[in-house]
Amino acid sequence: MGSFAHKVLLFGLDCAIGPRWRRYAERGDLPVGQRLMAEGVFAENCLAALPTLTTTNWASIATGAWPGTHGVTDFNLHKPGEDLTACPQAFDSGDCTAEFFWNAAARAGARTILVNYPTTYPPMLDNGVQLGGGGIELNESRIGLMAEDRAVTIAADQLFSTEGEPLASPVILAKGTETVELPFSYMDCAAKVDTSVSLFCTPTESGSSSRARLGFSRDGDRVAEVGVGEWSETIVREYDVGGTRVEAAFKVKLLELDPQRGRLRLYVTDICRLDGFDHPAGTLGDTSSFRGLPVPGVGFDPFTFGWIDLDTFVELIDMGNQWLCDASIKLMKEQDWDIYANHLHAIDWFYHLASHKLEPALTPDADERARWEAAELAVYLSMDDAIGRMLDAAGEPALTVLVSDHGATPRTDFVPVETILADAGLLAYVEESERELTMYGYPIPGVDWQHTLAIPQRSCYVYVNLKGRDPQGVVEPDEYVAVREKAIHAMLSYRDPESGLCPFSLVLRKEDARVLGLYGDRIGDIVYATREEFGDEHGQGLGTGEWPSGSGSMKPLLLFSGPGIRSGEILERTVWLTDVVPTICYVAGLPVPEHAEGAVLYQALEAPDGVAAEYRDLKERYERLEQAVKGRRCTVR
Repeated sequence: MGSFAHKVLLFGLDCAIGPRWRRYAERGDLPVGQRLMAEGVFAENCLAALPTLTTTNWASIATGAWPGTHGVTDFNLHKPGEDLTACPQAFDSGDCTAEFFWNAAARAGARTILVNYPTTYPPMLDNGVQLGGGGIELNESRIGLMAEDRAVTIAADQLFSTEGEPLASPVILAKGTETVELPFSYMDCAAKVDTSVSLFCTPTESGSSSRARLGFSRDGDRVAEVGVGEWSETIVREYDVGGTRVEAAFKVKLLELDPQRGRLRLYVTDICRLDGFDHPAGTLGDTSSFRGLPVPGVGFDPFTFGWIDLDTFVELIDMGNQWLCDASIKLMKEQDWDIYANHLHAIDWFYHLASHKLEPALTPDADERARWEAAELAVYLSMDDAIGRMLDAAGEPALTVLVSDHGATPRTDFVPVETILADAGLLAYVEESERELTMYGYPIPGVDWQHTLAIPQRSCYVYVNLKGRDPQGVVEPDEYVAVREKAIHAMLSYRDPESGLCPFSLVLRKEDARVLGLYGDRIGDIVYATREEFGDEHGQGLGTGEWPSGSGSMKPLLLFSGPGIRSGEILERTVWLTDVVPTICYVAGLPVPEHAEGAVLYQALEAPDGVAAEYRDLKERYERLEQAVKGRRCTVR
């Protein structure tokens, strides 16, 4: 595998904010992170490509290529000739047009374990084993789905409640009721579930020590018993899904039980398949000893619905991390491998809920900020613990990389690109009353295509509605430049009514966006980015965006540690995520992917000219050997 490292470990922490992770690690809150910083090199000015989104930048990390080259130009993908509203999520491996570094490594015989890495399904791994890759978590798929939709393998989580929360399953707990039936509804399932299942909940104690006994029939055996605030053990049973009998598991948490007042709130996690996402099939084997659960939603929606509290949300995130960690350790122990690469989405889920809760200007209450910061640290610590266990399982020292695809900044008001274009006479609606600001990634409703000249699409693009290219195109080719210039002028002229700022940090013609690594036929006619004071947690902002308070930064986490890497250093130079793979390949002696465009981070290496020095040494040894052989021939004669 090369002169420095014999194994490679790449830990992907989606949305980990480099400066915030560093602060926690340096003050000792993350023991494994602190050790890796002491033994390695931290890149304090790592930058992600625009758009600063999951699929785009994990593809850049895995290939060493810019979005224009690998083709995954947004969280959602638009291809030429398709309707301008056709933007399925970009998780299909076939849409990535650059070579993954583990497939390049396979040419040298290297074998890879790939765990939950986005944009890698259907599997295209040439040599190794793979878990998932078609979504953000194992028990979901997003391929072919629009906006941010998902389909889970069995069922999304469910709340049974007497209290009428949004989308909860209603329950009546009448006084004197001995047992309550709780039927599963199988929400968001990818295939029809033919197994009718109910939990039967029987209160066994009341008052402050309220407990409940759970079973799958009214008079059957108990499968769990829980007190208020407690989680059950993992409950496993079989289900008929799409004509196939599969084994799946879930847990429950009793949130509230008061039979005297007729109150019951019981939360059921996603029902999670325990197999079917490993390739080759059956590779993972028995998972009964694993901690946690491969939960696809980690309680994100239930928290926003008000079903669960912050502590429960963090507990669900930890369940997912634990299960992925145990699965990884099992594969490391049972498989021959040279490269391990994973993706943990945990902190991204958190920042989508909490980025604004960490910013003093948006959350003035110091105690409230402290509560959310404690939860943030708990999520980082969960990942830190998992990384430590996987490092121990890997055994021998390995080239270790901790990397995220982007950071996050506090969420504020979205920039109304639709309104800007509509006010400029470029975007028309069938009915003016249908005007409404649509979150990027979602189709804009009520568009009058016959009178629409330009339209925003996905996170950072505007398309001219061009005749001959777009199915509903009306703009003649000779009017293209004028329409585009009008849209650019409208965007740059806009001022936010509250701050007076232009919310755009840049608005570029398509051909000028090459300086950002964006080019080709999968980007819009206009490429824009917003200032960090505006918009979502990440996506539309440049990789340099930061809030002065330190509450948010778009800079990703990047740390190298292990054989061949300097110790205890902070790399100040600008680094791009495209540099990760070339550096891995250089240190590990692996073939470079065909389409890699990044650079080797020589400043992170103990011996920057190590390969050249090794070559010179071998050349000198060969020349001495050659002279010795020639001298021996002369002696024999």
